Amino acid sequence: MSRSRKIISDLDRLRQPSLKVKGRLETPQARDEISAGQGIGQAGTPSAKSSGDGIAFPLTEQAGLRTYYPDRYLYSTDGIFTIAWAPIKKATFQDNAGAQGEVNYIDPDA
Repeated sequence: MSRSRKIISDLDRLRQPSLKVKGRLETPQARDEISAGQGIGQAGTPSAKSSGDGIAFPLTEQAGLRTYYPDRYLYSTDGIFTIAWAPIKKATFQDNAGAQGEVNYIDPDA
């Protein structure tokens, strides 16, 4: 079979797939109807108030409490320029309510 006839044959099979019917589905059993109804909500007091354990924005970074991973170096392709940088490891913040929290950053080389 030539290549072009093979392609036409394959396309025809995709366009008209053969369905093998094994039988018919069973007729579903009759069920009772669900009657229409109306729901009534009950107003009440809230179940719980806020515990106040959330973050009180805005967050302010605490000066001098930032820690860093060891220095990394980036070299230019010709070797003339070298850039040294230290990725942040951990930063400490204080929220508006005075609570402190930390943000831990992953090691970029991990």
